[in-house]
Amino acid sequence: MLSCVRDSTFQVRYDSKTKMDLEKWPIFSLLKPCFISTIRIACVFGSSGNEALVITVDDDVFALGSNCSSCLGLGDSHGRLEPFKVEALCRKFIKGVAYGSGPHCLAYNEFGELYSWGHNGYGQLGNGTTNQVLVPNLVTINLIGKKIVEVSCGSHHSLARTSDGELYAWGQNNCGQVGSGTTTNQSTPRKVTAGINGKNVVAIACGQTSSMAVLDNGEVFGWGYNGNGQLGLGNNVNQTNPCRVVNLQNVVITQIACGYAHTMALSDEGTVFAWGANSYGQLGTGNKANLVVPEKIGEEIGRVVEIACSHYNHISAAVTQMSKVYMWGQCRGQSVVSSTETPFHSLHDVFACFASPAVTWRPMKLDDVPITRVTDSLKLAFNDAETSDVKFKIQGQLIHVHKAILKIRCEHFRSMFQDHWEEDGKDTVEISQFSFPVYNAFLQYLYTDTVDLPPEEAIGLLDLANSYCEQQLKRQCERIIKQGITVENAAMLYAAARKYEAEDLEEFCFRFSMNHMTAIAQTEAFRKLEEQTLKTFIVKAAQNVFEVAPKLWKPWDVRDHESIDTFMIKREISEAKDKRSAGPRRNMAAGPRRREKLSSYRSLLLLVTIALVNASWTEEEEDPLLVLTTKGWVRGVTLNAVTGKKVDAWLGIPYAKPPLGYLRFRHPRPKEQWSGVWNATKLPNTCCQVNDTYFGDFPGSMMWNPNTPVSEDCLYINVWAPRPRPSRATVMVWIYGGGFFSGSSTLEIYDPKVLVSEENVVVVSMQYRVASLGFLFLDRKDVPGNAGLFDQLLALQWVHDNIARFGGNPDNVTLFGESAGAVSVSLHLLSPLSRDLFSQVILQSGAATAPWSFVPYNKARVHALRLAEAVRCPHTMREVEAMVECLRRTDPITLVENEGSDSLGICEFPFAPVIDGSFLDETPQMSLKRKSFKKAPMMVGSNTDEGNYFLIYFLPELLPLAENVYVDREDFVKSVRKLHPDLNTIAQDAVVFEYTDWLNPDDPDRNRDALDKSVGDYYFTCNVNEFSYRYVQSGQNVYMYYFTHRSTVTPWPKWMGVLHADEIAFLFGEPLNPAKGYTTAEQELSRRMMRYWTNFAKTGFILLTREGLFNYQK
Repeated sequence: MLSCVRDSTFQVRYDSKTKMDLEKWPIFSLLKPCFISTIRIACVFGSSGNEALVITVDDDVFALGSNCSSCLGLGDSHGRLEPFKVEALCRKFIKGVAYGSGPHCLAYNEFGELYSWGHNGYGQLGNGTTNQVLVPNLVTINLIGKKIVEVSCGSHHSLARTSDGELYAWGQNNCGQVGSGTTTNQSTPRKVTAGINGKNVVAIACGQTSSMAVLDNGEVFGWGYNGNGQLGLGNNVNQTNPCRVVNLQNVVITQIACGYAHTMALSDEGTVFAWGANSYGQLGTGNKANLVVPEKIGEEIGRVVEIACSHYNHISAAVTQMSKVYMWGQCRGQSVVSSTETPFHSLHDVFACFASPAVTWRPMKLDDVPITRVTDSLKLAFNDAETSDVKFKIQGQLIHVHKAILKIRCEHFRSMFQDHWEEDGKDTVEISQFSFPVYNAFLQYLYTDTVDLPPEEAIGLLDLANSYCEQQLKRQCERIIKQGITVENAAMLYAAARKYEAEDLEEFCFRFSMNHMTAIAQTEAFRKLEEQTLKTFIVKAAQNVFEVAPKLWKPWDVRDHESIDTFMIKREISEAKDKRSAGPRRNMAAGPRRREKLSSYRSLLLLVTIALVNASWTEEEEDPLLVLTTKGWVRGVTLNAVTGKKVDAWLGIPYAKPPLGYLRFRHPRPKEQWSGVWNATKLPNTCCQVNDTYFGDFPGSMMWNPNTPVSEDCLYINVWAPRPRPSRATVMVWIYGGGFFSGSSTLEIYDPKVLVSEENVVVVSMQYRVASLGFLFLDRKDVPGNAGLFDQLLALQWVHDNIARFGGNPDNVTLFGESAGAVSVSLHLLSPLSRDLFSQVILQSGAATAPWSFVPYNKARVHALRLAEAVRCPHTMREVEAMVECLRRTDPITLVENEGSDSLGICEFPFAPVIDGSFLDETPQMSLKRKSFKKAPMMVGSNTDEGNYFLIYFLPELLPLAENVYVDREDFVKSVRKLHPDLNTIAQDAVVFEYTDWLNPDDPDRNRDALDKSVGDYYFTCNVNEFSYRYVQSGQNVYMYYFTHRSTVTPWPKWMGVLHADEIAFLFGEPLNPAKGYTTAEQELSRRMMRYWTNFAKTGFILLTREGLFNYQK
């Protein structure tokens, strides 16, 4: 049961806007203000609108109401007047909820996991039974590895859409609503394939006993009960398989909604279509006659941006581009046959006040409206000359505002009105870079939280929001622009979205343009596109066409040696020459929808041909170094390995936007399309880090320092392929180490040319952010932590999407890494986000169970505050906004140079991975205990003397860089206590006892080596072994190695033995370089290691030669 507590650590936050959103729903009448203020998502369901679920900002889930069929998920069937916690869903990051009138409930979280509970008489919970479920249970049957992104419920059936556009259905099937081709009930999720198999579903909806789906090309499919014509097929026959709604063939549908027995659809141009039952006027046609095919409605109300209805009732609603809300249908017992304007500001208000029963048509997301506590009096204070204390002058016009309000609402003004800014002492601030309407709208937004501008003006406001890092305002601008897009302005809006880095808006405008290409290509806005923008658009559009074109022109065959793009342009030119004979005949056979698609794509192909008339599109056939990636063309270079063999390399391909400015500390953003050919012939920048100068120019340490310029602009990927180019070769992705504070894929020791040419594999390496720029964590959206891991994730996605074009096999990818690279690889095994992007793993001297593999939540924040203090930024959580802004402005080298601290222990790295609830949702130990990890073949190992490399830095007086170093008994005991300060005396004594050679306790050599073993075991070897053991317990193939060879060319003192990372040179074939001076035996060792590593990558097994060499244990 909920209780509101107020103490020194909790300040009640009451938001009048949240209260206003909920007060129209009777079931929430008894909620306490302190609880209302915490609600993030709320939904109302039940036969009388008498049940509710709410999700708070703390990610707790509460339920209240009658609890019919245990739909509250509380473990019983007792009703509740006050909210009670649904423990099974708390802290699960629930993102969406759906509810059937049966009743039953579904919920999915940010990781795509699906939960179900409630009535189950028809198998609608998808758990393989028909037993009622009292608490939410995870649905796993047929959904393992699938990420659910949308759910919908009918009365007794369920639909779920996955992130890759697949559709699953289950439950009651008496009318064919599951889409299985039968009328047999389905108790487990079943993929819907008939009619839509291989196509990308982007929206779903359920009527009482019918189902609807929208594809990414705007086509609509329906199946199930059709007695009222709600499938829109022109008849009243039930359908057991999805059938296309052919009367919408020339329309691109973006939204679909189902009532009890009627359906509505919204096109990308803001037109509403309706069909099905109409006994209450729910179609809005002005009468009560049913419709069996879609018909346009509500043209008189203007462009519509959202539609709403629910299978619980017979009411319909819509909101227009001008934010006017309309309703029609059964409105509190009255039949309203035409769209009627209301005074409401939300579609939810329509359902709260006029639906029968009063249920939410979808969950209310209250955090869509920012919590600002701006009262009506503050709204009136905007531009009030009497109370203002500062004026803004724009284009000769004044706006009167208040410093205090601006500082509270906007980080830009908080910084501006500080003592060191010139503007702080002025009573009038002149603005020249923005127009008066734009700046006036911005300042008014800070007082009212609303934006009232036409789409064309909203572009200027988008520019301002981008400059001032106002993300909420940026989203509002994008919403306005999306709602106002037309054929005439689409090209101009696309250009603006690119200019202001509004990625979601850019993609929206691009998709709209693709769906209306013929018309848009003839507009004035398209003709006025800047050359660079036009080229980018054409290249991206061409790639889109070439992905779809083979399906449209499938009677034609592409010759094996031709690229699809070359073939398509040749075919288009050929068709133009023989238009009379071939073209019309093929079009007639295609059907009206197909003819329109062919016409659109041919128009686009003609654009591509004209725009690239001077480019040699056959160049890729002649030049194997020219490769078309998903973002554009890249040109590589042919290089010679030291063995004399050749490899093709593409160096410095961008996989993400440069993480500069407001993108610093954030998760990476995918690289946008580029035009022309990217020169991928030079090693990329190294991510910002500090050089190791501890031992001066000593080669043993200098070899790990950056060998390319250091820059924040460093998110690039490198690809090496054998020559001649293979087809579907094994891919090995290298992730470098460096304690998450240093490292670079460009280092000479990581040069893979020998490995690639000798073993016929494709090797990929990426740069990822390290140190604070990659792992600063403040538990905020703009400083979320784990940016470096998300860099790796985005790079792996790039490999998955592109590596086939370089001769690699995207279905056989092995991750391998050393030290922090090995920890990274093991974290990808544990993360739900990256498990599907690789096949095998190799961990070298590192695993996620190491004590340095991640930083606890609270300690990570402490390290962030210490860094802020060190660089003279605000450094308390009360000043977190100013602190982040200051850290973002600080020179990156200054940041990384101030990360260290004398209080840090050996192998303690202040900025490392954190349990962020996104990439990692629990500790590695917990994931291993629960066997929640990717099941994959694994190869792991460590070196003989892992600890010495770190000891020589941590205990320099005792262990100097010199030969003949010894440690007496007293220094050994003191050093153990210094190395393990967090252990109590008993534990420290246990370490001393364990690592003492009791036959020779005073032997200085053995005491020195014992320090090495104690550090190496604790921080490396034992953790690798533990991780391996957990995998063996789950039945996986695990191969272990122990590297014991000391290199004959190492510059480190002999007493240091076989150091951390010593195996890397042998793995990448360095001994095969005669100039390095390795022995013949070491060359053979290197060849065998390369063979073992690559055989494992190719097969998932270690294939030993007859003569052997290593004693591998499985």
